Amino acid sequence: MPLGATEQHGPHLPLDVDSTIAAAVAAAVAERLGAAGHDCVVAPVLPFGDSAHHAVYAGSVSLRRNVVVDLLHDICESFLIKTFAWVALVTGHAGNCWAMRDVAAHHARQKVISVDDWPAMRTAIHNVARDVLGLDADYVGTHAGHFETSIMLHLRPESVRMNRAVAGAIGDPNLLGTRLRDEGMKKVSPNGVIGDPTKATAEAGSHYLAALVTYNETIIRSRLAS
Repeated sequence: MPLGATEQHGPHLPLDVDSTIAAAVAAAVAERLGAAGHDCVVAPVLPFGDSAHHAVYAGSVSLRRNVVVDLLHDICESFLIKTFAWVALVTGHAGNCWAMRDVAAHHARQKVISVDDWPAMRTAIHNVARDVLGLDADYVGTHAGHFETSIMLHLRPESVRMNRAVAGAIGDPNLLGTRLRDEGMKKVSPNGVIGDPTKATAEAGSHYLAALVTYNETIIRSRLAS
């Protein structure tokens, strides 16, 4: 089940970046698991999440934290009652992770697999940037930066306005991520961008997406085997 968000992604990207990426990752992981003998399907993407740190930007939609938890509880319960042996939650939005962990803990006996270690996913992205592309993590950034812009150029280039791409906050992604959660995007980066998207490419996006798919597949496979 892919979990996304509807929130600003700078002046150059659409509001559904997180949903688009989550859906693509979920589809690719399901295909790999299917090839390995697991009978699985992909649910429709959940397009809203906890995006309170983007609320001041036009077009951003944020659900209250308890609403996100209740939604995921009910959806997983519905899937698990009669239909499926397990549900895997895959997210394109860091703000969903705490709710995913809550739901997975509640449904532990019914096997809800939550891929919610956002720092680990961010590290997987930045490892690709360093080892494959020769780029520094501070430059690549996170929200609406080089990696998200590149993935969107790979998946849906018609939705990207590269002529409007501008650099945002540049610095340690871990520190900026903490500030984003604590202070909100406006104080961290007024233009809503963390990193520099101006040299993003579809080719880089294919590498970043592959890293996310492999990470999610590895976590889900390990949980299914336990």
